[in-house]
Amino acid sequence: MIPKELETLFSRIRTPVIFATAGDEPHATPMNWYYDGYFWISAAGGSKKVQNMRKNKNVCIACLEGMRKGGSGFLFWGEVVSMETGVLAFLKRAFIMRNMLSRKSTIGVSLKLLRYAYIYARHPSVHYSALPWKRYFAKIRILRGSYWLEDGAKREFTA
Repeated sequence: MIPKELETLFSRIRTPVIFATAGDEPHATPMNWYYDGYFWISAAGGSKKVQNMRKNKNVCIACLEGMRKGGSGFLFWGEVVSMETGVLAFLKRAFIMRNMLSRKSTIGVSLKLLRYAYIYARHPSVHYSALPWKRYFAKIRILRGSYWLEDGAKREFTA
């Protein structure tokens, strides 16, 4: 269980960065996400992030709100519990994807976006892993970490 203060902070944070490492190849990238007791992320199937998470289930996720000094933020370690891909996973995780995009992103979900995905999919130079039904959904269990609020005091926790 994570602290309530951290859950409140999650509601304000928009784009954290996930660090996924396989061997001596660390990789950090911003991401869309959703929290419901597990930290969910969605990524293109061919991405370095997915490749590394398949090899090493341990990840680190960090964010500094507004990327400014004196802001709130968090840093936590977790493990990938499951990774799903394919049409069934996309349909099953549609609620999570909708929440990722509508609550945290300015993109949103609309028919125009789906039409764009269809046109994009038909373009000959598009890599298959960018298509919506080739997305991976990773479910991450938070293990431990630290966070800080506007007062700058570091608070540590173990889930």
